[in-house]
Amino acid sequence: MEISNLNLLLIVSFAILFLIEIIFRHRCEDKLLNLPPGNLGLPFVGESLDFLAKGWKGCPENFIFHRIREYSSEVFKTSLFCQPVVVLSGAAGNKFLFSNENKLVETWWPGF
Repeated sequence: MEISNLNLLLIVSFAILFLIEIIFRHRCEDKLLNLPPGNLGLPFVGESLDFLAKGWKGCPENFIFHRIREYSSEVFKTSLFCQPVVVLSGAAGNKFLFSNENKLVETWWPGF
């Protein structure tokens, strides 16, 4: 059985991506112990593709509702557009955010 160069290239590239993801997850788990439950998704892509797909279907709120059900929490972490994000939803999240403005929460805009 002969493996073509293209197949070999695909196998090697998937193996490299898999190893990069394992290293990325291991490093992030050590640094992010105090964050809420959630998934940061794939390296560099995060969960952006799922967010965009639900937005194109006309229901971007389903992205948030799905994660609220999945993690049993109104606060969860994710990664959108190459940036780690913590999402607060519900009355308690809004109260925390707006009552602690410039105390515990810092305004930050992503650099593009």
